[in-house]
Amino acid sequence: MGHQNAHYLKLKGNTYYFSRRVPKRLQRHCSRDRIEVCLHTSSRHHAVRQSAILSLQLEDQWTTLRKRDLSQCLWKYFETEQRLTPAKAPSIVDASEANSPRLSEANKTYVSMKGANRSKTFASGVQRSVRYLVEVAGDKPIGAFVRARARISMEYVKVGEIVRLAMDEKDYDIIEQYYHDDYMYLRETELLTFSDFRESLIADFGSGKCTSTNRKTLYEDYLSGAFTHDVTYNENYRGYSSGTTIRVRVMTLKKDGLLWRQMISYNEVNAN
Repeated sequence: MGHQNAHYLKLKGNTYYFSRRVPKRLQRHCSRDRIEVCLHTSSRHHAVRQSAILSLQLEDQWTTLRKRDLSQCLWKYFETEQRLTPAKAPSIVDASEANSPRLSEANKTYVSMKGANRSKTFASGVQRSVRYLVEVAGDKPIGAFVRARARISMEYVKVGEIVRLAMDEKDYDIIEQYYHDDYMYLRETELLTFSDFRESLIADFGSGKCTSTNRKTLYEDYLSGAFTHDVTYNENYRGYSSGTTIRVRVMTLKKDGLLWRQMISYNEVNAN
């Protein structure tokens, strides 16, 4: 039987394997839902070093695929004719497009209007988002976007909304976009990546073994947040008896407006 740990190592007999699940939204790019590579070593020390290198290479590849998918999604916000023949001048220019500012100009206006009483990181986050959109779609007039569908969120990600999507709607794929590529989650003595964290959410809440209630945002802005909720165990699980409720406080640091680092503390509200 193989044994796997937080280093993405699986021990088969005396030989270590690198084993990591492919994020669900990227599985269509891969022939399998899990990457498994024989490391040809029985030394855990050497296996850990090789695993770290493979993980970095894999994250780079996944980042490229995510950007490619995002690029394809962005093009749907442009009219079909403009998307297929960008060099062809339209015979009739829509008035709203002709009179609208370009993305780079709108970006400056937005920051000057909304960023007066905010930190410098707000402006840098907005500029980063718009810069990437310009790289993909070009510095077009905002009127060139399909108004009925185009929407760029310049606000920061809110932890309470992520909890709602995960706990209530159990939409574990869509929440990935709100987590930074370098996201890490500290749980007691474990340090989890987003993929590990996602699997933990599914095992705990997706299975119905735990439920979340009494949610409250204590503080939140573009850089950090504090959030609490009560977690009830619906069966004997993780050393807790069925019916036990613990109050969990989630401390979050953000980077570029996305969830970057999280850690928790907790205490029992009632114990059975």
